[in-house]
Parts: sequence; structure tokens; C-alpha cells
Amino acid sequence: TLIDSYFKHGNVQDACRVFQGFQAPNVSIWNAMLTGYAENDLPEEVLFLFEQMQADGISPNAVSFICTLKVCGNFGYIEVGKEMHAMIVTNGLETDVTLCNALINMYIKCGSLAEALMVFDKMTLQNVISWNTLISGLVDRGYGNQALGLFQQMQLDGVFPDAATFSSSLNAC
Repeated sequence: TLIDSYFKHGNVQDACRVFQGFQAPNVSIWNAMLTGYAENDLPEEVLFLFEQMQADGISPNAVSFICTLKVCGNFGYIEVGKEMHAMIVTNGLETDVTLCNALINMYIKCGSLAEALMVFDKMTLQNVISWNTLISGLVDRGYGNQALGLFQQMQLDGVFPDAATFSSSLNAC
């Protein structure tokens, strides 16, 4: 909580001091640092810390991956994002819906629509966020007709649209 508070107030140095005070930080503490760096637009620090975490014997969890994937998408680090994807599969986390949504978002932001669609298609369960992420991403990339097709398919698959779905679909029009 203290690390999070320092980051929220832009006090990165004090957050780092608190982190360094832990002899054996657990994955939640590492995630607090990853999230703080990401929220303060420090992508290189996120990527370095993600590697350091593993070097220290801490296995990343879904939160660790989601945070790092967000950075990859926001800063166009497609190659690192693909490495994360491979680690997710290796660690057996590819069935986590929230993690798959983060992968879809990362691929879309990096302009890799084929990979985003591949992740979406391989999901055993797509929720409204999965559909919205893909629809919105297609609209943002100028594929309005495909987005509207997904909007229809979503309903045929029994997933009910929400306000975000309607907003993206209207933008597609």
C-alpha cells in the first residue's frame, strides 16, 4: 500500500526505497512496483523489473503479465509482447480471460490484428470485454465493416453488448 501510495503521488524514489527495504518481496510487492512504474510512464523500468523479478526466483502471475503487456502495447514493444505471450503459454495461463484480453489489446495497439484475432479465436470463453477490445481495436485501425461483423457475431454467440460495445459500433458506422 505504501509503494502504491508513493507512486500515485509521483514519488518514485520513495517507492523504490520501500521496495528495497524488503529482504524477500513476494509477487504482490513486485506487482506493486510494476504497476507503479507503468502508471508513471516508465516502460524501461517495467521491463527491467519484470526480468529482475524472474531472476530473483519469483514467477510472474497474471497481474505481472497484464501490467507488462499494457506497457508493451502503449509503447509499441511488439517483440517483448510476443515473448510475454510465449511465457504465458509456457506457464499455462492462456485460459485466463483477463490475460487474453490484455494480449488482444497489446497486439491491437501494436498493429498486429492477425495475432489479436488468433488469441481471440483460441479463447475458450470470450466475455464482453474480449469482444469490446477487438471491436474497438478494429474501429481504431479503420476496419469498421469487420467491427460491425463482430458486433453481429457477438450477439449471435449470446454475449450481450454494453455501452462500450454500442459506442465502438456506432463509431464503426
